[in-house]
Amino acid sequence: MENPDKIVEFERYCGDCEYHDTKEYEQPCHECLNTFTRRYSRKPIKFKKEKKKDKDKKKK
Repeated sequence: MENPDKIVEFERYCGDCEYHDTKEYEQPCHECLNTFTRRYSRKPIKFKKEKKKDKDKKKK
């Protein structure tokens, strides 16, 4: 039987998260970074995909 707990892949998700400019010790990043494993998922608990138009505004 396979273990359903997965190690969270921060390096894969944090760069695309809408909170990626937040300091590590501020919420929601602090809670997210302190959760190393999740059941059935490698995605961080507070991950929210950054909207594409938000990225375009930041480039200007």
